[in-house]
Formats: sequence, structure tokens, C-alpha cells
Amino acid sequence: MTTEKGVPVTRDRPRQHIMYAESAAFGEYLLQTYGAAKMKRFWELSSGGQRSWAEAFGASLPQLESAWLQAMDAKPADKQRISYLQGLFDQNPPQACTVAQRQAWQGRRGRR
Repeated sequence: MTTEKGVPVTRDRPRQHIMYAESAAFGEYLLQTYGAAKMKRFWELSSGGQRSWAEAFGASLPQLESAWLQAMDAKPADKQRISYLQGLFDQNPPQACTVAQRQAWQGRRGRR
């Protein structure tokens, strides 16, 4: 895997789909941990192509990633959900993220 402008990039299609899921989980962590105002600030700072992690969140990307991984390790694993999501990737990697997102969105709407 290579990086472009400090962002991991791969041309391997199955790996791309996994990276999408990982980036969504990381984004959710940032939003829940730092809030919408800091996410918006990061977006604004990043408009020129540079990723201003430290300016927006007060930590470098490796520090944020480490904290995210620690937070994930601290949560008990939802084995049923993991098995279901792995099945989506095994069955149809190009559509796995879309299917999971659609079902998550429908689940959120049902809880309101």
C-alpha cells in the first residue's frame, strides 16, 4: 500500500472495500469522541488537500489511530455482528459496504 498526500491508497479492489469500512469506523470514532464542531473544522482545514489532524483534533494521525484502536479493543466484541459483516465481505466484497450501510441506516430509522 502506498500513500498520497499522507492518505493510505491501494489499487487492490477487495482491500479498498475493507479500507472503506475501516475509514467509516474511524470517522465514527472521531465524531463520537471529538464532536461535530471538530470534524467540521478538520473538513475546513483539509479543503486544500493537507490533512490538519493535529490542528483540528490536537493529536497526530498515528496518535488518533492508536487511541481509536485502543477504544475498539476496550469494547466487547459483538461476535454475531462480526460474523454477519464478514459474511457480507465473503459473499460480495464490492457490495458489502453498501449493504451494511443501508441496513445500519434502516436500523437507525427504526429506533427513532
